[in-house]
Parts: sequence; C-alpha cells; structure tokens
Amino acid sequence: MCWTPIFILTLDMGTAGAAIATVLGNVFGCVYYIWYLTRKSAMLSMNPRYLAGCGRIARRVVSIGIPAGINSALMSISTVLLNNALVPYGDTAVAAMGIVTKVYMFIVFVHMGITNGIQPLLGYCHGAGAAKRFRDILWFSGALTLVCGTLLSGIYIGFAPQVIRVFIDDAQVIEYGANMLVATSLAGPILGLLFLTINSLQAMDRPIPATLLSLFRQGLFFIPLLFVLGQVFGLKGINFTQTTADYLSIVIALFLLVRALRRQHPATDSEQG
Repeated sequence: MCWTPIFILTLDMGTAGAAIATVLGNVFGCVYYIWYLTRKSAMLSMNPRYLAGCGRIARRVVSIGIPAGINSALMSISTVLLNNALVPYGDTAVAAMGIVTKVYMFIVFVHMGITNGIQPLLGYCHGAGAAKRFRDILWFSGALTLVCGTLLSGIYIGFAPQVIRVFIDDAQVIEYGANMLVATSLAGPILGLLFLTINSLQAMDRPIPATLLSLFRQGLFFIPLLFVLGQVFGLKGINFTQTTADYLSIVIALFLLVRALRRQHPATDSEQG
C-alpha cells in the first residue's frame, strides 16, 4: 500500500498508478515470502516432499477457505453489476455508490475482524469438546459485533452527508451518497451475525452451510434483488438492495447456527462444574 501515494501523487499516474502499485506490492510481497520460506524459516518449508500424505489436510484447508473465496469473488461480481445498474442514473450516482461502498466496508471489516479472529478459538473448543466455552465465546463475540455495528451505523446514518463530504465536495454526489449510505447502513448493526455464523459453522466442520451462506448474501439474494428492486422502485430500490440481501441472509444464518448448536455435543462435566 505504501507504493500507491508515490505512483499517484509523486509520479502523477492517477488510477493507472494505483493499479501498478497494487501489482508491484503483491509481486514483492510474494517474492519476500518465497525467499523467507526457502532460506530463513526453520519451521516452514515449500519442499514438495513434505506434501506426501497431506491430502486430508489439504481438503480440510480448502473446505474452510472456499466460503471466504466465494464471498470475495461474489463481492467483485456484485460490484460490477451494481455499477451497471446505476449507469442509467448518470456518473453522479455511480461515483456516489463507489464512495458508499468503500465507506461501508469499514463496518464490514470490523465485523470480519472480530469474527475471523475468534475462529481459531472456536475450532479449538469444538475439537476439545468444550461446548460451553464455545458458546460463551460465540455469545460474547455476537454482542461485540452488535455494539460495534450499532455505533458505526449510527454515525453513518446520523452524519451521512458529512461522511460523504470527507471524500468529495460535490453537492450532487453528496446528496446521492448520503441517501445510499443511510440505506446501506441499516443492516450494519447485525451484519456481524452473518460473518459470525459462517466462521462458527467452519469451526464446527460444517463447510457446506458456511459456503451456502456466502453464496446467499452476494449471489443468490443480491443479484436477483438488484434487478427486481431496480425495476420496481428505481434508484431507491437499488439503494436498498444490499440491506435487503443482508437481512435475508442473516435470517437464514441464525436458523443454521441455532440448528448447529443444538446438534453440538454437550458441555463436559469439568465445564459444567
């Protein structure tokens, strides 16, 4: 990321500079990791001979990574479709949604940071049969996402024009963006429950439901709703597409989470004592 200001501001290359900086950052990062693993690391190795007999581990790793990969891919696809849906409303609407998408990602990343961070703990508790500890971590993390999501969403909704004005000083873009930010942020308080469910299901070795939830939010719900709501309600419908998809996904997520917890092995005697 440190390359980006140099290419954009110092070399005056604009968006092309941002793209070049991103590619160079990834290339140098990859080269460094390869060098470290092959020359410096005493515990890790890239030698192919250590891959023998790792098929089962590889399958487990892939099953855990698939939901995250699908979610990232669908987020890119949905962004392209969203921009295309906004084109008839002019460049102002497209620019406003671009700002809103970046701003709202801060709430998304906070939720993902909390829920991704506890996944190893949940996996350890599930493997150790510590069901009570598993649920304690789950409830605390769920409450934390609700508090953080509510505070951030409240700021976005209450100060939407001011938030957009931080990024641009165009009155029309600010007007469009404020309405879009309010509509998108309505799901912010509870969005963390979706990511919490996905990570909990992965920790409980249930990759298929976790994958389905990743498909629901940005794929099976968002894409059809984008066209339906856009046709019926116009720009306002497009603004509320993400929120509607989020709420539908969260309802299904909570249903799957409750069902998985009911099937979870009971707490051990040591935990109950």
